[in-house]
Amino acid sequence: MEHYTFILYVAGDGELSSRARANFDRLIAARLLGRFTLTVVDILAEPAAARRNRVVATPLLVRDRPPPLVKILGDLSQEATILARLGLDRDPPAPGRLDGPMPEEGP
Repeated sequence: MEHYTFILYVAGDGELSSRARANFDRLIAARLLGRFTLTVVDILAEPAAARRNRVVATPLLVRDRPPPLVKILGDLSQEATILARLGLDRDPPAPGRLDGPMPEEGP
């Protein structure tokens, strides 16, 4: 099974950032349990990362692996479009993961 690598660029803890994180959990994490890595980059705290990666708007989800690189701008609320762009429209959510975000990872 393929391992996926995502970067989610956000600007602070505002409503759009929160919705993008929740929608990632609901749509993507629920389908890829144990098969993905997500790095969240707050461009307000790390402006150099935004410049280096040419991020001009947020929230922005980048699928780095597997190729090809895919960039999706917005709060990830367009379920069918998001899943199709990421090639996940054939993967059903894992049982028991249909509603609610994934629990926060501990230290």
